[in-house]
Amino acid sequence: MPIFRVAESGNFVPFEKTPFPDLERALEDWIESNPHMLLEGENIAIVARQPRSMLGKYLDLLGIDASGACVVVELKRGETPRDVVAQTLEYAAWVDSLNHDQLDELARAYAAQRGLGADGAIDVYRNAFSLEAADDLGASPALADRITLNNRQRMIVVAESFSEEVEQTLRYLRTRLGVDITGLQFSVHRAGGETIIETNAVVGRERAAAASEKSPGRRESEPHDSIIARAKTDFVRKAVNMIEDWIDNVGHPDLAVRHGPGTEHFIRLNNKSQVYYYFAYHWIYAYLYAATATEIETLRAKLTKPEEVRETSGSVRFHLARDADFEVLKELILARIAAPGNT
Repeated sequence: MPIFRVAESGNFVPFEKTPFPDLERALEDWIESNPHMLLEGENIAIVARQPRSMLGKYLDLLGIDASGACVVVELKRGETPRDVVAQTLEYAAWVDSLNHDQLDELARAYAAQRGLGADGAIDVYRNAFSLEAADDLGASPALADRITLNNRQRMIVVAESFSEEVEQTLRYLRTRLGVDITGLQFSVHRAGGETIIETNAVVGRERAAAASEKSPGRRESEPHDSIIARAKTDFVRKAVNMIEDWIDNVGHPDLAVRHGPGTEHFIRLNNKSQVYYYFAYHWIYAYLYAATATEIETLRAKLTKPEEVRETSGSVRFHLARDADFEVLKELILARIAAPGNT
């Protein structure tokens, strides 16, 4: 979806996608200076750039979040190759093996290069989060006792675009296995002397499976109350019951919502899945199976987030973020019910 700047004349001037000869390095610079761009509503303290793992490979960026977890950041220009998932997990496994002395050594080297005046990871953490973590003791030495660094690992894959295979794998790792992994899509646009960085979390807003859900056994469906409690918008909270209430009121004997594991749901007609959807924090991610060209055109023309409409092998992915979007979904389902053989 193009991005426009409104000129004084009232005309829309497009921000053209900007080619960079060394985009990965430029992006690495930008993220290092603005790590808050990675995770919505969270800051990250960068403690290393291009640290060399024990296998001789170089991780792009390593940070620490407010909870003390280490954050592995892997950057890719263009579309994500399949091996990016294995590579990111490999880096996270290496970070998991680091003891406090090794993490301090990385942080000291990084701080010395950047002139940060920090003597170890906890100092870097204190510089970034002292105001957030301070209590009655303020930013006292006791802070180090209250934070366990590298208590777990989080992973962020940043790329210009995500292949369907990689996106599906990241979502599986997050929602089924409880891996804290995010896929952040970015694009760079320029108009005149202005540059805009656009980001979109294609994976990461979904609820990650809890540790207890990592066993091979089948996960239970997430209760509606739990989804409502973690939702960030009124629409998502309301939609948890609204969708199923509407399906019930349609009155078609073979139209129903089936609950899958976690937050997954399926709208089924005549024992066949028509729509798969799950609840993120700010909107609903949905897939329409066997979407026709007319249905895709309807989604792009009527949804409030048309830029999120994406065709994927035999289906189409889209977001529901407003009541108007739910009306579009209703229209598509009713049209399928009215199709020959479904009445």
